Amino acid sequence: MKYVIFDIDGTLTQSTNFDASCFKNAVLEHTDVVFKEDWGEYEHVTDSGILSEIIRTHGLIRHEIELTKSIKNTFIRNIETHLSYSPVNEVPGANEFLGILAALDGVSVAIATGGWGETAKLKLGSAGIDFEIVPLCSANDAISRVDIMTLAKTKAGVQPAKRITYFGDAAWDKKACSDLGWNFVLVGNRIEHSQRIATFYQKSEAMQYCIL
Repeated sequence: MKYVIFDIDGTLTQSTNFDASCFKNAVLEHTDVVFKEDWGEYEHVTDSGILSEIIRTHGLIRHEIELTKSIKNTFIRNIETHLSYSPVNEVPGANEFLGILAALDGVSVAIATGGWGETAKLKLGSAGIDFEIVPLCSANDAISRVDIMTLAKTKAGVQPAKRITYFGDAAWDKKACSDLGWNFVLVGNRIEHSQRIATFYQKSEAMQYCIL
């Protein structure tokens, strides 16, 4: 079995330009802390991981459960509000490519995102991506990106893997793949990588990188 796992923000959907600000505003609505805004500086670059580190770093651990719930709910509301007046677009060709892979024999597909599941589904739905055809794992399931990706692969199937490929757009995606020993394909140009596609309209290249 060949497994193909997809990130969401910047990979399936063009949603990196507003997601961070929605998250930042949610944190600031419920706290007055000054926190790092370069997500790459956090131990776990996931919504749950970043928020947990912010809370713990600023001595708010006693209020972690209530703060996490409040900030998460505000973040979901912020995303809903943004999408109501500015729907997100798919990375060109993403939905078609996802469907093609999901229909192939010998290929199992899943989605693994560092975002919370609620906002992930909002963005995918807004972009017209049929995410319900494949398993989805998110920051609801684990704090570590590596753990989220591993869970997604497990949900995709338990047959021995001939190859596991992850499509992502950021340095933390590439690092997680290195840690797991997975094949990484870069979508876009945020970082340097040998296997890269600009969009999923490069269908033959994308297919070559992940299953051929």
